[in-house]
Parts: sequence; structure tokens; C-alpha cells
Amino acid sequence: MPKAHKKNVFHRSISQQFQILAQLYQQEQASEITTQTLMKLIEFEKNSNEKQLDDLKKDVFFFEKQYGMKSDQFYKEYQNGKRGDDMDFIEWASLIQMINRIEQKIEILNGSSL
Repeated sequence: MPKAHKKNVFHRSISQQFQILAQLYQQEQASEITTQTLMKLIEFEKNSNEKQLDDLKKDVFFFEKQYGMKSDQFYKEYQNGKRGDDMDFIEWASLIQMINRIEQKIEILNGSSL
């Protein structure tokens, strides 16, 4: 590959590179290796997120046990201002938000949001 072409490829955004791949797939011109690589990347990302989700859920369980309430109940109260600004509550709420974001990512990675 000529040096000028290499430089151009590396300056494209990731989004642009995925658009190029999507175009290849739409035209049924992507190679089997590309397909296998993408499948492995998606699986790796999913597994990584699932591990992170498990770790966060363990942290949340600690708060549920400590305060004797489920996270959904706590979070509603927290959002309604009934829990104050105690550092534990801020951390617990942050963990719940992180869990929600990771669950959304896993849903996307599973193709459920298409």
C-alpha cells in the first residue's frame, strides 16, 4: 500500500471506517476473514461488558444488603430527592447508572436494538 494511502486510512474516523465496511457488506463484497474478525470483536466486547456488569452488580448488592432495600426502590427515592447527598448514596446511584448503560451496550451487541 502506498505511503500516502496508508496515511489517509489512518486519518479517517472510526465511524467512517465502519461506514466503509457497511457499504462492503451491503454490496456483499466483504471477505470471510473480515466477517470472522468482526464477529470476534463483537463477542469480545460483549464478554468484556458482561464481566464488568457482573462486577458492578456485586458492588450494588453490597449496598442493597447494607441498607436493606433493592436498587430500583433506592434509585426512585434518590431521583426524587429522598435520599440526600450521602457519599454511599451517590456511589450507589452511580453504580446503577453504569449498570443501565452497560445493559444498553450489551443489548446493542446482541443485536436486540436493531
